[in-house]
Amino acid sequence: MHQRVTPHAIAAVLASLVWIGPGSAGDPDTPGYTFEFDTQTEEWSRLEPLPRGTPGGDLEHVKSLLDQGDTTQAGREIKRWFKQYDDQEVWRPEALIARARVELAMDHYQVAHEVLQEFLATYPASPLDGEVLHLEFTIAETFLGGTKRKLLGIRMLSGEEIALGILDDISLNYPQSPYAELALKTKADYFFNRGEFLLAEMEYSRLAESFPRSRYLRYSLRKSADAALESFSGIEFDAAGLIEADERYREYLQRFPNDPQRGEIILLRERIYSSRADKELEIGRYHERARQLQAAAFYYRSTVETWPGSIAAARAERRLQELDFGGVATSESPAAPSNPDTHIRDGDTP
Repeated sequence: MHQRVTPHAIAAVLASLVWIGPGSAGDPDTPGYTFEFDTQTEEWSRLEPLPRGTPGGDLEHVKSLLDQGDTTQAGREIKRWFKQYDDQEVWRPEALIARARVELAMDHYQVAHEVLQEFLATYPASPLDGEVLHLEFTIAETFLGGTKRKLLGIRMLSGEEIALGILDDISLNYPQSPYAELALKTKADYFFNRGEFLLAEMEYSRLAESFPRSRYLRYSLRKSADAALESFSGIEFDAAGLIEADERYREYLQRFPNDPQRGEIILLRERIYSSRADKELEIGRYHERARQLQAAAFYYRSTVETWPGSIAAARAERRLQELDFGGVATSESPAAPSNPDTHIRDGDTP
């Protein structure tokens, strides 16, 4: 079971359990050596290092320099490697990853991204995809954190578009990767924190729908409701956000009846109820200001009947009495506006 480490053995880490690290000769603690775990004997065995002057040996040297933090020398060595061994297809996938790691260590995020894109385009379904996606995700997080793109050492415009593209690529093209659901969550959180609540709601919903067994399921369902509520700009504007948020909160409580934040969500639903009542009352007030009293009475009465117990309903009841339409429904109660298109309706802005 003892084999020299090859690119494929390194890639299948879980299968070969290769360790490169510090220590003494009998275990994975001696610097400069590679160890392999024998799953039958349950022991570590030291592998002889690949000789310098070979594609594998020189590539391992680059990795060793990176591990030691010698980024400058690692950069020189990886350039020399590609100049000398670029046609070595057995080692080239690992070399591209090493080059990307060098560029990342130098804060050349744009270049590192381009190298990783070359890898994904050239070696689809590679066993090394996991490491590549990890690096891509790191680049996306860095750009979303405010790091600017660089060109010839000059900081350029934000790399946010690149970051969002990376996250889309991961979630859409690598759905089996553990980074797929994390990419959707990261994108949704980014939009939410920027106040782009409609986009955040959409991404949280995608996360819940695409990964129904995700560890982020409860989180995404709650945040999608929060985003819908935050998208409501006030009673003068479209109530779609309120309606959507109330439905999402209702479904959330049905799904997680013992949620520790149940009381908070109930209060949010009460706030939504009150806001929707206020909005309908405001429509009636708009018609009253326009001297369209029949239409005003219609919306006041609708407020009373649709939102009982609300402050808006009490105010609407009082206005009906003051307008001599009465607070109790009768056969003489005002009908709905005969031509709705000439009146403000729920969702319109007066």
